[in-house]
Amino acid sequence: MTRTIREYTSEYRKQMEDICLATASEKARTDILHGIFTLKMYCDLYLDHGEVLMLVNEKNQAAGYVMAAPDIRTFLKESEEDRKEITVLGEYYKNRAEAEWNGYLTYADLYPAHVHIDLLESETGSGNGTRLMKAMLEELKAQNVKGVMLGVAKANERAVKFYQKMGFQVLEQDEGGYAMGIRL
Repeated sequence: MTRTIREYTSEYRKQMEDICLATASEKARTDILHGIFTLKMYCDLYLDHGEVLMLVNEKNQAAGYVMAAPDIRTFLKESEEDRKEITVLGEYYKNRAEAEWNGYLTYADLYPAHVHIDLLESETGSGNGTRLMKAMLEELKAQNVKGVMLGVAKANERAVKFYQKMGFQVLEQDEGGYAMGIRL
């Protein structure tokens, strides 16, 4: 099966959002408010203000993506108006979003970029995630980005192993997850 990696274009927006929800928590798929939060926080902000590479199948359908904010400070500044849509979802979502953004800023000097990747289950285990992540890391390196960080839940052992295989190191951990980073 031929899979290509290409830059995101707006005609794929709905497919990107579908992948985001398909790979999200059960709560994001069953709780409308949590689903809106997930789309806005982890997909739409990056589609509108970040760098996005897509994995596209032979039917020209998106099957995965990797999204990045090459410089988290610039990303947060440029997305300020759109981020207000998240903070009006309620105090829980406002606090959760702000805690994540502040966490990214904690590492911004050494790891200015933030990245996340999602693949449909049918696309995992065949090297597609590695190809996508390598392509994004090369793109960020070409932009002279010196480091990339991400957050991952401890319970997502498969993802933790993937990031470690890619060269990410644990920067910090708490009861729920890890902040991981890689220098470029």
